[in-house]
Amino acid sequence: MTISSQSSLAAIDQSIAASSSAIYAISDVRLEGLGPEHAEIMFEGLSDPAAYSYIREDPPVSVEALRAHYIRQIEEAPVGEGEAWINWIVRRASDGAPLGYAQATVGGGEALLGYHVFPRYWRRGVGKAALTLALARSFEDPAIHCARVAICTRNIASLELARSVGFVFDRLVEHADFFKGEWSDEYELVFPRPASAASRFEGTDSTG
Repeated sequence: MTISSQSSLAAIDQSIAASSSAIYAISDVRLEGLGPEHAEIMFEGLSDPAAYSYIREDPPVSVEALRAHYIRQIEEAPVGEGEAWINWIVRRASDGAPLGYAQATVGGGEALLGYHVFPRYWRRGVGKAALTLALARSFEDPAIHCARVAICTRNIASLELARSVGFVFDRLVEHADFFKGEWSDEYELVFPRPASAASRFEGTDSTG
């Protein structure tokens, strides 16, 4: 299930497929819209505490609480022009098994990307595929001039993953957040819009 080590843009060119229902796939990993109906299948994977060392969130306390969280994401999403919260479930393409989620917060011509892979699927190429897909999906919007990720400086694995996709260091944000009893510094990395992005994704379905 690991995607090849070729450059991310080449992988996008060769491997992305967008269906009429806006399912985006690369290798054996796909993205599709995440909603309250996915709470039950997401709960077990999101309950693993190993994934929460470097982020503010904690594991969901129940399926019902997770479903309510997904509903709030929809109800509280920004409605201004050029602004959006986009959330995807990351699935294994071969059997539909949930692997995690990815998200994009869009505004001001930028897309702030995030991803969460269930620990049981770490080091299998899932995170790299999910981030590559979220990046490609974001650049389908011609208003997006760059994508950005913000990663805790202690999260070495995630930093290496972002760099492997093609993100480059932009800045260090000290005391970016305070959670679990300590301050978290963050590295922000950016991926400028490729000159050919508009033609590369022209005509793909952008719903979902």
